[in-house]
This record gives sequence, C-alpha cells and structure tokens, in this order.
Amino acid sequence: MAEEFFIIPEHSDFYFNSLKDSLLLLLYIDGDMEFCKQVRNKIFEKRINRERNKIITLKMNDLLRNVVSNFLKLIDRGLLCKIYIKASVSELISLISPCFPHDMLAQFFIHLGRPDSNRLLLDSDFKFRVLQYRNKVFTVKELANLLNMNRETFRNNFIRIFGLPPKTWILNERKRLIYRELTEGKKAVKDIAELAGFATEIQLYKFSKNNFSETVYNIRKRG
Repeated sequence: MAEEFFIIPEHSDFYFNSLKDSLLLLLYIDGDMEFCKQVRNKIFEKRINRERNKIITLKMNDLLRNVVSNFLKLIDRGLLCKIYIKASVSELISLISPCFPHDMLAQFFIHLGRPDSNRLLLDSDFKFRVLQYRNKVFTVKELANLLNMNRETFRNNFIRIFGLPPKTWILNERKRLIYRELTEGKKAVKDIAELAGFATEIQLYKFSKNNFSETVYNIRKRG
C-alpha cells in the first residue's frame, strides 16, 4: 500500500500488515463534504445498490504527494494547531476530486458519515432527486429509470419516504399542475397538454373529465 490512501468507516475495526519503514498517517474527516453533481449521483447509486462494503485505495500522484509531504514536515516541527490541521485535511480532500474518475471517487467517499446517518443521507438524496423530476416525467418506469433503480426497489423506497405509491403521487402532481395552469395561468390548452405530458389535447380533455369530473373549459372559466 505504498503511497496509497483510503477511508475507513467510522466505528469500524481495521487490521493491516505494515511494511518495513512504513508510515501510517491517520486523518479524521469532520464536517460535511461537498461533491459535484456527478459524484453525488454516483454515491447515491452505490448506496442504493448496497456497495458500501467495498473499500478501495487511491494512489498518490505528485500533487497529493507534495501536500502530504509538507503536512508531515509541519507535524514533525510540532505543529499541533487543530484549526490549521482541519483546514489542511479539507484542502487535501478537495484536491483528490479532480485527480480521479467519478465512479472511483464515489466508491472512495461512500464511507463518509456515521453508519446511523446513512439511511438519512440516502432518504434525503432520494427525495431530492424525485422532486427534481416532478412534472417532467409522468410514469413510474421513467422516474425509476432516471434514478437508476428497478421498479420494485424504487417503489419500496418511494412508499417508505413519501408515504404513498409513486403512481398515486405522480397522478396527484399531474392533477395539481393541470389545475393550476387552467385556473391561474394563461397558456393555451394545447400548451398545457404538452406541459402535462400528453400527446394531444384530446388526452387532456379525457384526463380532466376522469379526474376532475369537469371539462377543461369549465375549469378554466371558473378560474
């Protein structure tokens, strides 16, 4: 493991065989980490797919090697300032991101956070991504695909987090969108149909009759 680094999950046991004249530098990562959208999505997918049991190592490059080397020199000189050390650790972590592929970074950082917070983080990410696609897709299959999940896993997670089946939620959100546009907006019916994911106005008329027990024009007139 010469010139390699890795993240150990908090509250876990770790055993290793050291090489002759080896140096093990342990750094505690405290606080929230910010990731780009691509890495954040990859971490989300790996947590969904239960890939947390795999710990990977990343090899040092010249940039990271210099940062660690300077850090060790300062420690050898007796630098024990907690604030400076925390800032240096944050700098080191921030320099890792541009140096490796998104998938590798996601697997590397997947162990950040307390084990008892993983469900909370997972739920938060799931809800955030579902709301991103609200009124943009109108079938469970499409929404599950956008979250890179099979329909059964998606449905189970959705019911646990939102408290109702995804099909019901999508229908309710679609109804709210249509009713709001008809009563408050000024868009043409044709444009509202397209916005709500219908191929034709006729489909919107039928949807309105079946779900509101009213015609599109009556709803618009009342609004």
